[in-house]
Amino acid sequence: MPESHTDSNFPAFEASRLRLALQSRQADAAVGDIHVFDQLPSTNDEASRLARASAKERTVVFAESQSAGRGRRGNAWNSPPGRDLLFSLVLYPKNTALINHSLRLPHLIAVAICQAIDSSLPDKSSQLKWPNDVYVKGKKIAGILIENATVSGQTFFIAGIGINVNSLSSDRPAELHTTATSLREENNHPLDRHEIAAAFLSSFDHIYPQGLLDFDATLKELKKRSLLLGHEISASLEGNKITGKVVGFGDNGELLIINPQAYGEKPEALYSADQVRLV
Repeated sequence: MPESHTDSNFPAFEASRLRLALQSRQADAAVGDIHVFDQLPSTNDEASRLARASAKERTVVFAESQSAGRGRRGNAWNSPPGRDLLFSLVLYPKNTALINHSLRLPHLIAVAICQAIDSSLPDKSSQLKWPNDVYVKGKKIAGILIENATVSGQTFFIAGIGINVNSLSSDRPAELHTTATSLREENNHPLDRHEIAAAFLSSFDHIYPQGLLDFDATLKELKKRSLLLGHEISASLEGNKITGKVVGFGDNGELLIINPQAYGEKPEALYSADQVRLV
């Protein structure tokens, strides 16, 4: 038998149990096919392979463990086997208008993660650290990696998502002990991963794809939940350092910063960054 990468102390993730959790939310249409793997190099890579083979819209790929999981800019995503949620969602925006607004996609996903996490947090305290991270009480609890490609004229997007559900500080590398958290740590008890996944998929289903065109509600959530709004930040982008005060978000979720010495009085739009820090 192949080696198991699940944790015997926690139930294995099962497609049938996720279906039941979605049905209880009347959100059966929130997913297409559900693929669950004991171990993968990367759920994004598997989801991309399935998309290239014409997988159904909203096909989702889960793994109990990843050997080459990654975050933005190729950073490693660390998670112990069988504890957390590691999954990727296949999306096919149906027309050019939706594709043209794809810069908004990670923000829709981030808001849906916050809504799912808040359903399991006593104080509903999740926040967004632009561009792709979700935090609780100053610690990272979830991350997003969006990738896309066009094959035979069809553009698809892969939304890779990691949510710390049942991992503990002792499960993580030493450098993450004080900077990351999980739903289990915040609640002081384990949670059902199927319910968290269903909560996310149901929330995302309520805002996608229409939220790509009508972005007002998501923009309001970005402002309300932002860790950075009103603060001085330092950002790096392809070796360049950008500093300033965050004053808002643009029409596609881009960060608006002011640094009179560098850019004058007009806000500068930052569409992406390798790293962002509060200063």
